[in-house]
Amino acid sequence: MRLNKKIILSLFVTLSVLSAIGFTTHVYSKDKESKLPYYSKHIKFTEKTLQSDGNYLAVDYEAWINDVGEFRFNVVSGPLAGDYQVWDGIKYYQYSKSFNDLMIRDFYNDGDKGVPIPHEFLSEQARVAIVDGIKNQNLRKVEGRHYINKTDRGKMDFIINNENMVIQSSYEVDGRQVHEIVAPIVEQIDKFDKSLLSVDAKNAKLTYMK
Repeated sequence: MRLNKKIILSLFVTLSVLSAIGFTTHVYSKDKESKLPYYSKHIKFTEKTLQSDGNYLAVDYEAWINDVGEFRFNVVSGPLAGDYQVWDGIKYYQYSKSFNDLMIRDFYNDGDKGVPIPHEFLSEQARVAIVDGIKNQNLRKVEGRHYINKTDRGKMDFIINNENMVIQSSYEVDGRQVHEIVAPIVEQIDKFDKSLLSVDAKNAKLTYMK
């Protein structure tokens, strides 16, 4: 069985494009019942993307996820600093500070399509592809839990923790790094603060999505 490079490359391309336009979005876990490695975690990570002008854009994020996948996800720095996402198990909220707009989507009758996750970096599909690549020895071990995959023009690096969660990834093309994510803080949450799932719906323009 070969490493699913299509999924992994799609992850990097998606992240690079979203970063380039300064946009954060939600994606879905296919299995809403599964317990993913980032559940009950507080995570801080930085995403760095090569822009068309040759400069790098770095954005800091912070996420708090409870034991059933509900979360608060804040954009800490970058063009969209102050934006956030909240998933409370029924409704998904995405706030844009620039437009003072709060998008709301109700998932009460839509759960069969999956549920929101904080960021593509935490995608279960990408994690599974990387873990499968390690098991099938299509990703070469460098040392410890650091793995690498080289192509004719590029190189992909991954570091995973003891829960098989990707905590660092990078992608190079023709010897130049085009995308990197580093998660220096991944810590267990013993008691989740429910106030993190609160949103201010009184002072923002509300947009309801189907």
